[in-house]
Amino acid sequence: MERGEKYTRTGVLLLAVSIAVICIMICGCVEVTPPSGEKNASAYGSVGSSGNLTSGLESKTSTPAPANSSSAPGNVSGSGSSQASGDSSPGINSSQIIPPDVPVVKVTPRSLQGLPNPSETQSYSALNNRTAIGPNAEFVTIYDINHTFSNDAVAYTYTVKNPPLYVDLKIAPEIETHVISYDKRTGDKEGLINVTVNRPPKDAWFEMRVYDLKDGSEVLTEGYGKTYSQSNKTVVLRSSGSYQFDLLGNNVNASVILKVPVSSDALEQYQNVTSLIDTKKQEAGLIPAIYLIPSDLPADWKVSGDITYTASQYQSIFVNPASGYKLEQNIKKYDSTDKALTALADLKKAAASENPAATLIGQGGYQFETVRKTEVAFVQGQYLIELTSFSVPAVSLTDLQRYGVIIVSRVNSSG
Repeated sequence: MERGEKYTRTGVLLLAVSIAVICIMICGCVEVTPPSGEKNASAYGSVGSSGNLTSGLESKTSTPAPANSSSAPGNVSGSGSSQASGDSSPGINSSQIIPPDVPVVKVTPRSLQGLPNPSETQSYSALNNRTAIGPNAEFVTIYDINHTFSNDAVAYTYTVKNPPLYVDLKIAPEIETHVISYDKRTGDKEGLINVTVNRPPKDAWFEMRVYDLKDGSEVLTEGYGKTYSQSNKTVVLRSSGSYQFDLLGNNVNASVILKVPVSSDALEQYQNVTSLIDTKKQEAGLIPAIYLIPSDLPADWKVSGDITYTASQYQSIFVNPASGYKLEQNIKKYDSTDKALTALADLKKAAASENPAATLIGQGGYQFETVRKTEVAFVQGQYLIELTSFSVPAVSLTDLQRYGVIIVSRVNSSG
């Protein structure tokens, strides 16, 4: 009986070890890139799985998430690597849109030997809500990082509050032109032959390193060139938490696109927010909002015609249909105050026939008033501001001065 019990215990132990090995093999699945052009969530499969990450979730009952509950954005529990299994919490009605608490923030990369310091910190927010993952889910972009690498690095942090977060890597290496010469000794054309070849440089590479900010561990690496395949790819983070994305490379342009699956009823709202983010990013490089807007003027004033809005100029025209007043503002930004003052001197010279007088607004300003035209022009910082009324009757000089003071205040506030 003792020998029988010994064999029985040995068999049970071997069976337990076999089950543990099988579990480890199953849990070690690696995400793969979906078929080119696929946008549906079902296209993102795992090695060793059925290829459908939404399997078994269709039967979940959708219940709205209270804004202050633990299942609201940013409060999803769970930890682990980016290859962990899907969210096990109940499905949430994705039509309930909840603003994010933490945006994507540009930060300093970890110490990378031989790479220069990154540019200044930037921050852009994105709409983030509890997403429903099901057969009708589609992917929407919440942030798009585009950077051309020349042996440098950038880094961003983002809090994944509602996993999963999909990351598309789209790499475009620089192209070099090479002329390859060889001797041809047979055929019609013999002798030295030159062949032009366009190809990426040998040292073109890119790498994304993802760190868990909770413990500093590296949870994911992927890239292009070196030890990585030379192709676009998609990876996924399946656990909530705060992450840092270090992006580094050389001789490549990389687009790192953060995406979340969204049900069709919330898709339009996400698209609207994505457009708003793109607009804010574009406006970040333009003249700041120091200009006059209709609410600065009395009632019944409206914008007339197109607005010129660039990094160096803002121009718009206001009209009052009831009174016939017309007012134009023209703001130009220069590299320095001296250049702005030089341009102001040219304006004053052109207005010499109107006998302009000095104005106390800004620097080096002038003003004049006639029956059909009034004008105030001055420099504030790097800006040349010109306010002109060319109507009958014309806007009074007192009003133009008051509008000029508003602009001065906004220039000073913009820094």
